[in-house]
Amino acid sequence: NLQFVAAAGNCANTPNPEEGHPCYYNFALSADNHFPSSFKWTIGVAASSAGQVEGKDITAGFSNYGYSVDVSAPGTNIYSCWKESESSYRKASGTSLSSPFVAGLFALLWSRNPSWSKQEIKQIIRNTAEPMYLNSKRTDRMGSGRINAFKALFAAEYLKPPVGEKICSGDLDGDF
Repeated sequence: NLQFVAAAGNCANTPNPEEGHPCYYNFALSADNHFPSSFKWTIGVAASSAGQVEGKDITAGFSNYGYSVDVSAPGTNIYSCWKESESSYRKASGTSLSSPFVAGLFALLWSRNPSWSKQEIKQIIRNTAEPMYLNSKRTDRMGSGRINAFKALFAAEYLKPPVGEKICSGDLDGDF
């Protein structure tokens, strides 16, 4: 049993940049034709940024977006190991830094509920995501929002949902 989690890409759906640009392809790239993140059996992950508008996370400007994105996760200024030496670290940004958050949350939920299907766990992650502030071209194209591990674990413990049903519409910020 494997669950694939993949980064949606870092080209901000750039329409046909010049040849030689890191986002150059023979076609307009978006999260909907970015592979493997757009495969239906994969959890496609876009990047969110910590800056907030109206109390909501915002989209990382570089993140691809599209209808195949399932969720978003932090993807800017993530402290990570780096290639300079065995003990080198730095802050980096990208959807490749977002997808491990989702993979980790998926693994955590599955470890607590090993009999659940991948679809049930994916649904909990999607249904407990936080809404994001989105501009008009990204509305409904950044997945169900930024993942929220606390809400997902709470829901997994107490509110196992039928697949496809929204489970967390109330306030689950810890003061219950």
